[in-house]
Amino acid sequence: RVHLPKALSGSRPLCCGRTFLSAGLVDEARVELDRLVAAFAPFAARGVPIVGLEPSCLLTLRDELASLRKDDDAKAISAHALTFEEFLVREA
Repeated sequence: RVHLPKALSGSRPLCCGRTFLSAGLVDEARVELDRLVAAFAPFAARGVPIVGLEPSCLLTLRDELASLRKDDDAKAISAHALTFEEFLVREA
């Protein structure tokens, strides 16, 4: 079963904040990551894989998220973040 989490508030799509980080806008990136964590945390807590198609976004979840947030939700999301290819290999 596939879930497509949406932001809990507002109509903007979820974003990993990578574009803000690449421009040195750390506070703006944190806002985006906070929105993403709020939407994805319930899935990560249940062990649901978080699969993405854009490698740079997945690497943001694995690396920068853990640097910007030290909480359990961020750690769980980081631990469950997979590229689509990694997910297929794991399932095979």
